[in-house]
Amino acid sequence: FLLHAPKSREEGNYQKLMLTFYRRYLAKLSDIEDAKKQNKLMIYRWVHQLKTPLSVIQLIAQKNGYQTDYKKISQSAAQMQYDLDQVLNMYKLDAIENDFHAERIALRQIAKDSINELKASFIARNIFPKLDAAEQLIVYSDSKWLRFVLHQLLTNALKYSDAGKTITVRAYTTQTATVLSVEDEGCGIQPEDIPRIFDLFFTGQNGRLRGESTGLGLYMVKQILDYMGHTIQVESTVGAWSKFKIFFEKR
Repeated sequence: FLLHAPKSREEGNYQKLMLTFYRRYLAKLSDIEDAKKQNKLMIYRWVHQLKTPLSVIQLIAQKNGYQTDYKKISQSAAQMQYDLDQVLNMYKLDAIENDFHAERIALRQIAKDSINELKASFIARNIFPKLDAAEQLIVYSDSKWLRFVLHQLLTNALKYSDAGKTITVRAYTTQTATVLSVEDEGCGIQPEDIPRIFDLFFTGQNGRLRGESTGLGLYMVKQILDYMGHTIQVESTVGAWSKFKIFFEKR
């Protein structure tokens, strides 16, 4: 809308008017960004303030873990901790480029670490983890964010699997890529839901039936993998199994 070389008085006045509007527009944008930063800071402080008393609750529950009620408290506290971490990571996505470090990663080790982090959940739900990955499989990625992705995929697999089932983390190579797969024997995903499971706040039929889904986890998984240059594919059969496969292209 700006005239770069006004030739008449009318064009000059128009240019001044447009510049005034443009300055007001920039000022408004600046105010919005400041408000966004303040809101983010408030959420960060709120989450960290909640984490301190939550840690105390978890410690007390762990010391009295032999009692049934305290076991329930410990499980609920762990769920709250997970939800709070999701909020923090959601905000961190806005600045992932400032918190990214590419490095050589042994898939077997990072998968083993992720399974161990969820050991208590596997035991509580009576679900068996299985790891099938060779020691020599190496990819380039960010270990912190890849660990978050694996944690999220394993948590989802636990949510939708029944007692006595197995969750397998598998790594293998194809002609074009190295693949890391999280496979469960759970309830499966409806075919019409698969194209939308990575949409923000989409919970799908399983999420509505089980009431454990927030629609945040898989959205963050997709955003993180897109930034790191990896792709993810989903295969599923309703009532039988689901596979989430991450592809690290050989290039």
